[in-house]
Amino acid sequence: MPLKVALVWLSCKLLRTCRLWLSASEHLGDGLHAGVESDVARVAFRLAASHSETDLGNPADPLDDLIYIVLSGQTNEANYLSTFALLNRGFPKWKGLASAKPKRVESLLRGGGLASQKAAYLIGLLKRIETDFGKPTLSPLANWSTEKAERYLTSLPGVGIKSARCVLMYTMRRDVFSCGRELPARHGSSWLDQLGGKARRVVCR
Repeated sequence: MPLKVALVWLSCKLLRTCRLWLSASEHLGDGLHAGVESDVARVAFRLAASHSETDLGNPADPLDDLIYIVLSGQTNEANYLSTFALLNRGFPKWKGLASAKPKRVESLLRGGGLASQKAAYLIGLLKRIETDFGKPTLSPLANWSTEKAERYLTSLPGVGIKSARCVLMYTMRRDVFSCGRELPARHGSSWLDQLGGKARRVVCR
């Protein structure tokens, strides 16, 4: 996912609420100064003035998006789009995926890399979801608090805090901020470094 597009989307979210930054501070460490919210808001206004809002192409359904994000791990956009489409055709609405043979799932994911690991994660998380909700859906989370939904998502196989918060942001419009430490400041997040001291690495996916 292009970091520029991610920053555009983030700017629009920041215009709605500066609580995103407070959420981010849990991961970014100490270094946030008292006036950082207003600084971030100014950056958000400038970005929003130049770019339109985007959903970044993520599916609107929470379970679709979770699977989409799992498949996006350590591969490029063309590969995970292809494997998502293949998997969706093989298991429409994800029915039967929880009980599928790992080798069958792996064969559909081969083009995206880490097929064995991703197949295990997806089968495992679908089994858990179907046990908890009776069918392949994450719709019940819409009525949960953000904290409870986040705890549930991160309890699923292969789902970390970053993936969970992406699902919460993209599909449930929750005011959370997904942070990682994969991208150094030179790749586009230096403006956060300038604003937040230790806030040097921010990415959503």
